[in-house]
Amino acid sequence: MEKVLVILSIISLLNTIAALILAPVIPQHLKSLGASTFQIGLFNAAFAGVQVLTGPVVVRKLERHKRKKVRLDIDVLRRNTIFEHSPTLSKALVVDKCHKDMLADAYGSMGAVSSLGVIIGPIFGGHLIDRDNGFLYVCMCTCFLHFVNIIIIQTLEENTLKTTVFSWKNMKKETNKIFSELGRVNWKELWPLFFLRFVVSFTMTVVFTYQILYMKDSYDLPQKSVGYYVAYLGVLSAISYGLTGWIKKVYCSNSGKLQFHMFVINTVGLLGVHIAPTFEALLLATIPLAFSSSILTITTLDGIVEKSIDSDRGVMTGASESVLGIGRCLAPLVMGIVADLFHERLVTAVPILFSVLAMFLCMKMKHLDKHRFLPHTTP
Repeated sequence: MEKVLVILSIISLLNTIAALILAPVIPQHLKSLGASTFQIGLFNAAFAGVQVLTGPVVVRKLERHKRKKVRLDIDVLRRNTIFEHSPTLSKALVVDKCHKDMLADAYGSMGAVSSLGVIIGPIFGGHLIDRDNGFLYVCMCTCFLHFVNIIIIQTLEENTLKTTVFSWKNMKKETNKIFSELGRVNWKELWPLFFLRFVVSFTMTVVFTYQILYMKDSYDLPQKSVGYYVAYLGVLSAISYGLTGWIKKVYCSNSGKLQFHMFVINTVGLLGVHIAPTFEALLLATIPLAFSSSILTITTLDGIVEKSIDSDRGVMTGASESVLGIGRCLAPLVMGIVADLFHERLVTAVPILFSVLAMFLCMKMKHLDKHRFLPHTTP
Protein backbone atom coordinates (compact mmCIF):
# COMPACT_ATOMS: atom_id res chain seq x y z
CA MET A 1 0.00 0.00 0.00
CA GLU A 2 2.81 2.42 0.87
CA LYS A 3 4.46 1.72 -2.49
CA VAL A 4 1.24 2.52 -4.35
CA LEU A 5 0.84 5.82 -2.49
CA VAL A 6 4.43 6.77 -3.27
CA ILE A 7 3.93 6.05 -6.97
CA LEU A 8 0.66 7.99 -7.14
CA SER A 9 2.21 10.91 -5.26
CA ILE A 10 5.13 11.01 -7.71
CA ILE A 11 2.68 10.95 -10.64
CA SER A 12 0.73 13.81 -9.09
CA LEU A 13 3.91 15.83 -8.45
CA LEU A 14 5.22 15.39 -12.00
CA ASN A 15 1.82 16.34 -13.45
CA THR A 16 1.76 19.55 -11.45
CA ILE A 17 5.34 20.48 -12.29
CA ALA A 18 4.84 19.80 -16.00
CA ALA A 19 1.63 21.83 -16.18
CA LEU A 20 3.10 24.82 -14.33
CA ILE A 21 6.36 24.81 -16.25
CA LEU A 22 4.44 25.39 -19.47
CA ALA A 23 1.22 27.26 -18.65
CA PRO A 24 2.68 30.54 -17.28
CA VAL A 25 5.03 31.06 -20.25
CA ILE A 26 2.55 30.46 -23.10
CA PRO A 27 0.87 33.92 -23.07
CA GLN A 28 4.20 35.76 -23.14
CA HIS A 29 5.47 33.48 -25.91
CA LEU A 30 2.36 34.13 -28.01
CA LYS A 31 2.87 37.85 -27.44
CA SER A 32 6.47 37.57 -28.67
CA LEU A 33 5.14 35.95 -31.86
CA GLY A 34 3.01 39.03 -32.53
CA ALA A 35 -0.34 37.83 -31.19
CA SER A 36 -2.73 40.50 -29.96
CA THR A 37 -4.22 40.41 -26.49
CA PHE A 38 -7.53 39.25 -27.97
CA GLN A 39 -5.82 36.40 -29.84
CA ILE A 40 -4.04 35.34 -26.66
CA GLY A 41 -7.33 35.50 -24.79
CA LEU A 42 -9.01 33.47 -27.51
CA PHE A 43 -6.31 30.81 -27.20
CA ASN A 44 -6.73 30.60 -23.41
CA ALA A 45 -10.52 30.56 -23.75
CA ALA A 46 -10.34 27.72 -26.27
CA PHE A 47 -8.13 25.71 -23.92
CA ALA A 48 -10.48 26.29 -20.98
CA GLY A 49 -13.48 25.51 -23.17
CA VAL A 50 -12.03 22.18 -24.27
CA GLN A 51 -11.46 21.29 -20.61
CA VAL A 52 -15.11 22.03 -19.81
CA LEU A 53 -16.42 20.05 -22.79
CA THR A 54 -14.16 17.03 -22.34
CA GLY A 55 -14.68 16.77 -18.59
CA PRO A 56 -17.84 14.62 -18.79
CA VAL A 57 -16.22 12.41 -21.44
CA VAL A 58 -13.27 11.62 -19.18
CA VAL A 59 -15.46 11.00 -16.15
CA ARG A 60 -17.73 8.63 -18.06
CA LYS A 61 -14.78 6.75 -19.52
CA LEU A 62 -13.34 6.36 -16.04
CA GLU A 63 -16.52 4.61 -15.00
CA ARG A 64 -16.60 2.26 -18.00
CA HIS A 65 -13.01 1.49 -18.91
CA LYS A 66 -9.76 0.46 -17.36
CA ARG A 67 -8.50 3.64 -15.72
CA LYS A 68 -4.87 2.93 -16.41
CA LYS A 69 -5.58 2.71 -20.16
CA VAL A 70 -7.52 5.96 -20.13
CA ARG A 71 -4.77 7.68 -18.16
CA LEU A 72 -2.16 6.60 -20.70
CA ASP A 73 -4.24 7.97 -23.57
CA ILE A 74 -4.78 11.25 -21.76
CA ASP A 75 -1.07 11.68 -21.06
CA VAL A 76 -0.24 11.13 -24.73
CA LEU A 77 -2.82 13.72 -25.75
CA ARG A 78 -1.70 16.11 -23.07
CA ARG A 79 1.79 16.31 -24.56
CA ASN A 80 0.06 18.16 -27.39
CA THR A 81 -1.73 20.38 -24.79
CA ILE A 82 -5.15 19.26 -26.06
CA PHE A 83 -6.64 19.07 -22.58
CA GLU A 84 -5.68 18.50 -18.97
CA HIS A 85 -7.65 16.25 -16.62
CA SER A 86 -4.80 14.89 -14.54
CA PRO A 87 -6.36 15.70 -11.13
CA THR A 88 -9.52 13.77 -12.01
CA LEU A 89 -7.57 10.86 -13.41
CA SER A 90 -5.20 10.73 -10.44
CA LYS A 91 -8.14 10.52 -8.05
CA ALA A 92 -9.56 7.68 -10.12
CA LEU A 93 -6.29 5.80 -9.78
CA VAL A 94 -6.40 6.32 -6.01
CA VAL A 95 -9.87 4.77 -5.87
CA ASP A 96 -8.61 1.79 -7.86
CA LYS A 97 -5.44 1.18 -5.90
CA CYS A 98 -6.27 2.13 -2.30
CA HIS A 99 -8.70 0.72 0.22
CA LYS A 100 -11.74 2.87 1.00
CA ASP A 101 -10.49 3.57 4.52
CA MET A 102 -7.22 4.90 3.13
CA LEU A 103 -8.68 7.33 0.60
CA ALA A 104 -8.55 10.41 2.84
CA ASP A 105 -4.90 9.80 3.73
CA ALA A 106 -4.07 9.10 0.09
CA TYR A 107 -5.69 12.31 -1.13
CA GLY A 108 -3.93 14.25 1.62
CA SER A 109 -0.54 12.82 0.69
CA MET A 110 -1.06 13.55 -2.99
CA GLY A 111 -2.22 17.08 -2.24
CA ALA A 112 0.78 17.79 -0.04
CA VAL A 113 3.23 16.50 -2.63
CA SER A 114 1.43 18.34 -5.46
CA SER A 115 1.83 21.61 -3.56
CA LEU A 116 5.59 21.26 -4.07
CA GLY A 117 4.94 21.24 -7.81
CA VAL A 118 3.14 24.58 -7.51
CA ILE A 119 6.44 26.06 -6.28
CA ILE A 120 8.91 24.10 -8.42
CA GLY A 121 7.08 24.23 -11.76
CA PRO A 122 6.68 27.97 -12.43
CA ILE A 123 10.11 28.84 -10.99
CA PHE A 124 11.86 26.23 -13.13
CA GLY A 125 9.88 27.27 -16.20
CA GLY A 126 10.73 30.92 -15.58
CA HIS A 127 14.45 30.17 -15.51
CA LEU A 128 14.23 28.03 -18.66
CA ILE A 129 12.33 30.64 -20.67
CA ASP A 130 15.03 33.27 -19.99
CA ARG A 131 17.58 31.20 -21.93
CA ASP A 132 18.12 31.41 -25.69
CA ASN A 133 15.39 29.33 -27.37
CA GLY A 134 13.88 29.07 -23.90
CA PHE A 135 10.42 28.05 -25.05
CA LEU A 136 11.93 25.04 -26.81
CA TYR A 137 13.54 23.96 -23.55
CA VAL A 138 10.24 24.45 -21.70
CA CYS A 139 8.37 22.25 -24.18
CA MET A 140 11.08 19.59 -24.16
CA CYS A 141 11.10 19.50 -20.36
CA THR A 142 7.30 19.23 -20.25
CA CYS A 143 7.32 16.37 -22.77
CA PHE A 144 10.05 14.59 -20.84
CA LEU A 145 8.07 14.75 -17.59
CA HIS A 146 4.99 13.31 -19.30
CA PHE A 147 7.02 10.47 -20.79
CA VAL A 148 8.41 9.73 -17.33
CA ASN A 149 4.86 9.68 -16.00
CA ILE A 150 3.78 7.23 -18.68
CA ILE A 151 6.64 4.92 -17.70
CA ILE A 152 5.74 5.19 -14.01
CA ILE A 153 2.09 4.44 -14.78
CA GLN A 154 3.18 1.20 -16.43
CA THR A 155 4.51 -0.02 -13.07
CA LEU A 156 0.98 -0.05 -11.64
CA GLU A 157 -0.83 -3.36 -11.75
CA GLU A 158 -3.58 -3.82 -14.30
CA ASN A 159 -7.20 -3.78 -13.20
CA THR A 160 -9.41 -6.71 -14.12
CA LEU A 161 -12.02 -4.45 -15.68
CA LYS A 162 -12.84 -4.84 -19.34
CA THR A 163 -10.54 -2.80 -21.57
CA THR A 164 -11.96 -0.77 -24.41
CA VAL A 165 -10.34 1.76 -26.69
CA PHE A 166 -10.81 5.44 -25.87
CA SER A 167 -13.25 6.81 -28.46
CA TRP A 168 -14.87 10.14 -29.30
CA LYS A 169 -18.04 8.61 -30.78
CA ASN A 170 -20.12 9.60 -27.77
CA MET A 171 -18.58 13.08 -27.47
CA LYS A 172 -21.83 14.90 -28.26
CA LYS A 173 -23.84 12.75 -25.86
CA GLU A 174 -21.38 13.15 -23.01
CA THR A 175 -20.83 16.90 -23.38
CA ASN A 176 -24.60 17.45 -23.50
CA LYS A 177 -24.62 16.31 -19.88
CA ILE A 178 -23.08 19.67 -18.96
CA PHE A 179 -26.14 21.48 -20.26
CA SER A 180 -28.56 18.92 -18.84
CA GLU A 181 -27.00 19.39 -15.41
CA LEU A 182 -27.25 23.16 -15.73
CA GLY A 183 -30.87 22.76 -16.85
CA ARG A 184 -31.76 20.83 -13.69
CA VAL A 185 -30.60 23.64 -11.44
CA ASN A 186 -33.30 25.64 -9.66
CA TRP A 187 -31.96 28.91 -11.03
CA LYS A 188 -34.71 31.02 -9.49
CA GLU A 189 -33.45 30.17 -6.02
CA LEU A 190 -29.80 29.29 -6.58
CA TRP A 191 -28.65 31.76 -9.24
CA PRO A 192 -27.05 34.14 -6.69
CA LEU A 193 -24.82 31.36 -5.33
CA PHE A 194 -23.79 30.26 -8.81
CA PHE A 195 -23.11 33.86 -9.80
CA LEU A 196 -20.83 34.27 -6.78
CA ARG A 197 -18.95 31.15 -7.81
CA PHE A 198 -18.65 32.46 -11.36
CA VAL A 199 -17.26 35.77 -10.09
CA VAL A 200 -14.52 34.02 -8.10
CA SER A 201 -13.40 32.05 -11.15
CA PHE A 202 -13.72 34.99 -13.53
CA THR A 203 -11.84 37.55 -11.43
CA MET A 204 -8.91 35.31 -10.56
CA THR A 205 -8.51 34.14 -14.15
CA VAL A 206 -8.46 37.72 -15.46
CA VAL A 207 -5.90 38.84 -12.87
CA PHE A 208 -3.74 35.74 -13.28
CA THR A 209 -3.66 35.94 -17.10
CA TYR A 210 -3.12 39.71 -17.06
CA GLN A 211 -0.15 39.53 -14.69
CA ILE A 212 1.47 36.71 -16.66
CA LEU A 213 1.11 38.76 -19.84
CA TYR A 214 1.98 42.28 -18.68
CA MET A 215 3.96 41.97 -15.44
CA LYS A 216 7.30 41.77 -17.25
CA ASP A 217 6.74 45.06 -19.10
CA SER A 218 4.80 46.88 -16.37
CA TYR A 219 7.50 46.46 -13.72
CA ASP A 220 10.55 45.95 -15.99
CA LEU A 221 11.22 42.45 -14.68
CA PRO A 222 12.92 39.39 -16.18
CA GLN A 223 10.63 36.59 -17.35
CA LYS A 224 11.68 34.35 -14.47
CA SER A 225 10.03 36.82 -12.06
CA VAL A 226 6.68 35.76 -13.51
CA GLY A 227 7.46 32.20 -12.45
CA TYR A 228 8.29 33.33 -8.94
CA TYR A 229 5.03 35.30 -8.80
CA VAL A 230 2.99 32.25 -9.86
CA ALA A 231 4.76 30.17 -7.20
CA TYR A 232 4.09 32.91 -4.63
CA LEU A 233 0.41 32.91 -5.56
CA GLY A 234 0.29 29.13 -5.22
CA VAL A 235 1.85 29.21 -1.75
CA LEU A 236 -0.63 31.87 -0.59
CA SER A 237 -3.54 29.83 -1.93
CA ALA A 238 -2.30 26.66 -0.22
CA ILE A 239 -2.00 28.46 3.12
CA SER A 240 -5.47 29.97 2.68
CA TYR A 241 -7.02 26.58 1.92
CA GLY A 242 -5.45 25.26 5.10
CA LEU A 243 -7.04 28.07 7.13
CA THR A 244 -10.53 27.60 5.69
CA GLY A 245 -11.74 25.21 8.39
CA TRP A 246 -10.61 27.50 11.20
CA ILE A 247 -12.17 30.57 9.55
CA LYS A 248 -15.51 28.80 9.13
CA LYS A 249 -15.46 27.97 12.84
CA VAL A 250 -14.79 31.64 13.68
CA TYR A 251 -17.87 32.61 11.67
CA CYS A 252 -19.88 29.79 13.30
CA SER A 253 -20.84 28.46 9.85
CA ASN A 254 -22.53 31.79 8.98
CA SER A 255 -21.70 31.42 5.28
CA GLY A 256 -23.57 34.57 4.20
CA LYS A 257 -21.58 36.83 6.50
CA LEU A 258 -18.33 35.04 5.64
CA GLN A 259 -18.89 35.40 1.90
CA PHE A 260 -19.72 39.10 2.24
CA HIS A 261 -16.54 39.79 4.20
CA MET A 262 -14.46 37.74 1.76
CA PHE A 263 -15.79 39.70 -1.21
CA VAL A 264 -14.97 42.94 0.60
CA ILE A 265 -11.41 41.68 1.05
CA ASN A 266 -11.41 40.48 -2.55
CA THR A 267 -12.42 43.92 -3.79
CA VAL A 268 -9.69 45.58 -1.72
CA GLY A 269 -7.14 43.15 -3.12
CA LEU A 270 -8.28 43.77 -6.70
CA LEU A 271 -8.05 47.53 -6.17
CA GLY A 272 -4.54 47.08 -4.82
CA VAL A 273 -3.51 45.00 -7.83
CA HIS A 274 -5.03 47.57 -10.19
CA ILE A 275 -3.16 50.58 -8.76
CA ALA A 276 0.05 48.85 -7.59
CA PRO A 277 2.90 51.19 -8.66
CA THR A 278 5.71 48.74 -7.89
CA PHE A 279 6.27 45.00 -7.91
CA GLU A 280 6.52 45.01 -4.11
CA ALA A 281 3.11 46.69 -3.88
CA LEU A 282 1.70 44.04 -6.21
CA LEU A 283 3.01 41.29 -3.93
CA LEU A 284 1.29 42.90 -0.94
CA ALA A 285 -2.00 43.36 -2.82
CA THR A 286 -1.92 39.72 -3.90
CA ILE A 287 -2.13 38.51 -0.29
CA PRO A 288 -5.77 39.54 0.39
CA LEU A 289 -6.74 38.59 -3.17
CA ALA A 290 -5.37 35.05 -2.95
CA PHE A 291 -6.70 34.62 0.58
CA SER A 292 -10.27 35.68 -0.21
CA SER A 293 -10.44 33.81 -3.53
CA SER A 294 -9.32 30.54 -1.95
CA ILE A 295 -11.85 30.84 0.87
CA LEU A 296 -14.63 31.78 -1.55
CA THR A 297 -13.88 28.83 -3.82
CA ILE A 298 -14.77 26.51 -0.94
CA THR A 299 -17.55 28.49 0.75
CA THR A 300 -19.50 29.13 -2.46
CA LEU A 301 -19.55 25.39 -3.14
CA ASP A 302 -20.61 24.73 0.46
CA GLY A 303 -23.48 27.20 0.06
CA ILE A 304 -24.73 25.44 -3.07
CA VAL A 305 -24.53 22.01 -1.44
CA GLU A 306 -26.31 23.22 1.70
CA LYS A 307 -29.28 24.49 -0.31
CA SER A 308 -29.52 21.29 -2.38
CA ILE A 309 -31.51 18.20 -1.50
CA ASP A 310 -29.54 14.99 -1.03
CA SER A 311 -30.57 13.47 -4.35
CA ASP A 312 -29.41 16.54 -6.31
CA ARG A 313 -26.10 17.22 -4.60
CA GLY A 314 -24.12 15.38 -7.25
CA VAL A 315 -25.81 17.38 -9.99
CA MET A 316 -25.27 20.64 -8.11
CA THR A 317 -21.60 19.87 -7.60
CA GLY A 318 -21.18 19.09 -11.29
CA ALA A 319 -23.04 22.23 -12.29
CA SER A 320 -20.92 24.35 -9.94
CA GLU A 321 -17.74 22.99 -11.55
CA SER A 322 -19.19 23.79 -14.98
CA VAL A 323 -19.81 27.36 -13.83
CA LEU A 324 -16.17 27.61 -12.73
CA GLY A 325 -15.12 26.38 -16.17
CA ILE A 326 -17.36 28.92 -17.89
CA GLY A 327 -15.72 31.66 -15.82
CA ARG A 328 -12.25 30.49 -16.84
CA CYS A 329 -13.40 30.38 -20.46
CA LEU A 330 -14.99 33.84 -20.62
CA ALA A 331 -12.32 35.68 -18.61
CA PRO A 332 -9.55 35.60 -21.27
CA LEU A 333 -12.01 36.69 -23.97
CA VAL A 334 -13.18 39.68 -21.92
CA MET A 335 -9.57 40.54 -21.11
CA GLY A 336 -8.60 40.50 -24.79
CA ILE A 337 -11.57 42.59 -25.91
CA VAL A 338 -11.04 45.25 -23.22
CA ALA A 339 -7.28 45.45 -23.84
CA ASP A 340 -7.58 45.75 -27.62
CA LEU A 341 -10.61 48.07 -27.78
CA PHE A 342 -9.78 50.33 -24.83
CA HIS A 343 -6.54 50.00 -22.84
CA GLU A 344 -4.67 47.21 -21.14
CA ARG A 345 -4.78 49.04 -17.81
CA LEU A 346 -8.58 48.80 -17.82
CA VAL A 347 -8.44 45.00 -17.85
CA THR A 348 -8.03 44.74 -14.07
CA ALA A 349 -10.89 47.20 -13.55
CA VAL A 350 -13.39 44.66 -14.91
CA PRO A 351 -12.87 42.16 -12.04
CA ILE A 352 -13.33 45.01 -9.56
CA LEU A 353 -16.79 45.73 -10.97
CA PHE A 354 -17.76 42.06 -10.76
CA SER A 355 -16.45 41.79 -7.20
CA VAL A 356 -18.44 44.87 -6.14
CA LEU A 357 -21.57 43.36 -7.71
CA ALA A 358 -20.94 40.15 -5.79
CA MET A 359 -20.48 42.14 -2.59
CA PHE A 360 -23.85 43.86 -2.98
CA LEU A 361 -25.47 40.55 -3.92
CA CYS A 362 -24.17 39.05 -0.66
CA MET A 363 -25.74 41.96 1.22
CA LYS A 364 -29.07 41.34 -0.51
CA MET A 365 -28.89 37.61 0.25
CA LYS A 366 -28.20 38.34 3.92
CA HIS A 367 -31.19 40.70 4.01
CA LEU A 368 -33.51 38.12 2.41
CA ASP A 369 -32.33 35.34 4.72
CA LYS A 370 -32.87 37.56 7.74
CA HIS A 371 -36.48 38.32 6.79
CA ARG A 372 -37.14 34.72 5.78
CA PHE A 373 -36.56 33.52 9.33
CA LEU A 374 -38.36 36.37 11.13
CA PRO A 375 -41.56 35.19 12.88
CA HIS A 376 -44.76 36.26 11.15
CA THR A 377 -47.20 38.25 13.28
CA THR A 378 -50.93 38.34 12.82
CA PRO A 379 -52.89 41.57 13.31
